[in-house]
Amino acid sequence: MLLPINQITQVLGSSDALATGGLLALSIGFLTLTTQRLSVIGSALGAIGLPFILFFAVDLLPVSSLVSVSLIASIAAILAAIYTAWMMHNHSEDGQLVWTLLPLVIILSGLSVLTSLFSSQTAFVTNAIVMGIASWIFWQIHQGQLERLGVWRSPVAGLALLGFIIVLPMWELAIFNSLNAPYGLTVWAIVPVIPLYHWAANTWPGRLKVGYRKILHAVALVITFGMGVLLTFAPFKMFFFGLLLLIWFWEANLNKSKFWIVMAALPAVRLILWMFSMVG
Repeated sequence: MLLPINQITQVLGSSDALATGGLLALSIGFLTLTTQRLSVIGSALGAIGLPFILFFAVDLLPVSSLVSVSLIASIAAILAAIYTAWMMHNHSEDGQLVWTLLPLVIILSGLSVLTSLFSSQTAFVTNAIVMGIASWIFWQIHQGQLERLGVWRSPVAGLALLGFIIVLPMWELAIFNSLNAPYGLTVWAIVPVIPLYHWAANTWPGRLKVGYRKILHAVALVITFGMGVLLTFAPFKMFFFGLLLLIWFWEANLNKSKFWIVMAALPAVRLILWMFSMVG
């Protein structure tokens, strides 16, 4: 028995979403036509259409919305991994599919991360896959692969690095949440990421490009201020400020930067005020 039109519309989503997906497929298909390679055209259109078909099939399943979202996150992560491997293999042959597969990998990876926010058990697996994809692309670019990207190789590598360092703390949160760990322990589990990113910014991969160093420093600072807010009323919060003092003093001594001197002064003042309050 055929589904009524209104039910099909509800499953597929709004007409705007369908139009956007159709335009995306047609645009990429049109760009691929310029290669004058029918095999590439078919492969590109198949790669674009497969996620739509699988997501449509998931929405038709008689399962809860939470299970449906988890399936979509898993499918998106698996497809992103498959497309990454396909992209690397195709690049070694003729590289025509890179410009189709790479955007799909980015979109599917982002979709997987966002939809897995609703399930820690799913995020534990899918975020690990996304981090593997990002690290593999970053590594391959710095091994001289994906030359067809041309001037876009460096931005893509930077995007891969950014994706990895953003997803890493999310993956840690998913692990602790899936284990039903206490809130305080879950928050403190993110703290080691801060010195890790500062170390990476000053060693590898920060020394490869100045842009990588800035990305690592920027994300480390965002996480630091986020942790500062979350740990405001937490016990042992002074250990956190002591850690920041050590990290930023090390940065100031290593880079001879006024910025890091000012940053190191902030936790130092906070610790001094705390010691005076304890004495008083």
